[in-house]
Amino acid sequence: MTDGDAGLTKCGQNLDGEIHALRSWYITLGDSFIHSTTIPPPHIRDTEGRRRLLDCVRAAVAGGDKAKVRSALVLLWANQHLDNLWRLESHLGRSADEASSETRTH
Repeated sequence: MTDGDAGLTKCGQNLDGEIHALRSWYITLGDSFIHSTTIPPPHIRDTEGRRRLLDCVRAAVAGGDKAKVRSALVLLWANQHLDNLWRLESHLGRSADEASSETRTH
């Protein structure tokens, strides 16, 4: 974000809860490998933060300022990236459970 996008920087702060939850989940996953503990379930999504982000981005786009539209798109892409990481949680968790089950039976 540039200095002129102060409003969109505030919009981006709506991603903070999701970022922290993802980071915590992946740290917990790593710890579960190291300490042979239960694989964590996917984290609970920050739907309120997501709604606020989308409302804020929608308002920025409606204003028509090309620089703000570009910054709004960056925020949407970042949000999509976080969505993809969240989707990976269940896949990684399932794969880790299967791998640990195989290790215990051998």
